[in-house]
Amino acid sequence: MAARLVWLAHAPTTGMREPVFGDDSGLAHRELVRRWPERAVSCWRGPEPACVESAQALGVVARLDPRLANFDPGSWRGCTFAEVLSRSPTDLSAWLSDPAAAPHGGESLADLVVRVGAFCDQTDWSDGPHLLVVSPLVARAAAVHALGAPAKAIFRVDVAPLQRVTMSRSAGTWRLIGLGSSDPGT
Repeated sequence: MAARLVWLAHAPTTGMREPVFGDDSGLAHRELVRRWPERAVSCWRGPEPACVESAQALGVVARLDPRLANFDPGSWRGCTFAEVLSRSPTDLSAWLSDPAAAPHGGESLADLVVRVGAFCDQTDWSDGPHLLVVSPLVARAAAVHALGAPAKAIFRVDVAPLQRVTMSRSAGTWRLIGLGSSDPGT
């Protein structure tokens, strides 16, 4: 048996109606979250309110780990995508095309991939499934790490709210098992 990490993107938030950098809003549709039917060796979560609420709705007790936080948007925190676009179109374009760019003074997407990868690699995972409730962007970073792809691959992976990224480790190597719905039957 191998360690299997199931990265579940939190449920939709009220801040997703108009995307906000550093979204700290609560869930918009808690009723979309179903109880987690699988046994998990351990459960983890990011610090965002949506991660806390999603874990509660799943019916799991998830341990907080700050390394599972969404990226730090620096000076863009609390700004909508449209606001940043109107004030700094060149900076936003750089951020959307270069994973090493951090024109907001916060964390780059490349740094996010490294941080999430380090969490994967430095945690002592026992065999079996481990549930991680995180932001969609953190789940994308985990997929990039599992593939061993360059950080720019984060622009080619989409993870929607309540979708999961599943990866396993055997003999020290991570493998992407799949991207899909939160429902284990689909």
